[in-house]
Amino acid sequence: MAIKCVVKHTWNDMTFLETAGLGQKVSKAIEGNAKFPTPDVLPTAMSAASTRVLKAWANKENGIVASDEMTNAIVSMRSLLLEEAYYVDRIANGDSDVIHSAGYASILDTHSRHNAPETPRASTLETFIGGTVKSTVIPVYDTMKYTHIAVVDGPFNVTILHGEIIVPLGTNSVIIPFANLTATFTGLPAHKSISVGVVAHNNGGASGISTISTTSSLP
Repeated sequence: MAIKCVVKHTWNDMTFLETAGLGQKVSKAIEGNAKFPTPDVLPTAMSAASTRVLKAWANKENGIVASDEMTNAIVSMRSLLLEEAYYVDRIANGDSDVIHSAGYASILDTHSRHNAPETPRASTLETFIGGTVKSTVIPVYDTMKYTHIAVVDGPFNVTILHGEIIVPLGTNSVIIPFANLTATFTGLPAHKSISVGVVAHNNGGASGISTISTTSSLP
């Protein structure tokens, strides 16, 4: 008998950050999606659970209570992903395209790990003395590394074409390639506008450039 196509339960094998990224992806995919009019887990609840995991992960070293919260947050996140997966399976009735439209992979999708990642959301910027700017991006599902691009004192006119980052002649840019969720730019000139975009990478290629974040450098 043929195997019915259903949601692939990948989250138990993911890192905490990858699981949070999947939660954000599913939340975004289901919100306003006419295929899923009455989700068992509301997109807002899924997004909130993902944010809880990110906050708990950032605070995980601060004692036993913080460690317990990390455990509780990831258990809750996985439970919501499973509950929503069962709902998606009922709606999809074996249609892999419907499953994918909800942000999940399917068990019969042999190419799901080879698609380029989604474009990241705008990164959060922190500015420190000495011309230092830290860029942090929310994880994107099925993403291995991130390239953080800063443009100094000018419009962000960097583009990406066929996975290659194109920097126009005369653009004062600093690129930190294939970094993690957080990258730190140092030695930037003081009192300059700093614009940062992020590109996600996996085995399938590169995403587009995120919405641009801006700040000003400090002396």
